[in-house]
Amino acid sequence: MWLQFYRERLLEVIDILKKYSVSHGALFAPVDGEAAQKAAGKWPTPEQVAEAMPGLEVESLGGKGRFRKDKIAEQVFYQGPSTNTNKYDFPTLASIDTFDATQLQKPPGADFWEWIKTAKMPV
Repeated sequence: MWLQFYRERLLEVIDILKKYSVSHGALFAPVDGEAAQKAAGKWPTPEQVAEAMPGLEVESLGGKGRFRKDKIAEQVFYQGPSTNTNKYDFPTLASIDTFDATQLQKPPGADFWEWIKTAKMPV
């Protein structure tokens, strides 16, 4: 019975997370659900979960992920040339470059088109 209740509530929360990437939703669901529950003092509504997301940070295998106050997800970005010369039966990255979201995304409140004119992309 508890598992059914939890699943139903979790599905409500997941509906609101569909606005965000699947990976961020999976990482943030437990964290923002807990934050929203603490703020509400009971099981949170999807809207309360969405309100709890800005400012949260989680550690993941790829580094720290966070939601800015303007509800933009930030994470570490990985890139590099792919190679099939490896011990796996799938391509991997030959070398890896990492970039923090602050290096690649416009700052909060900035006009995208104005920002992009002078943005210094390290890629």
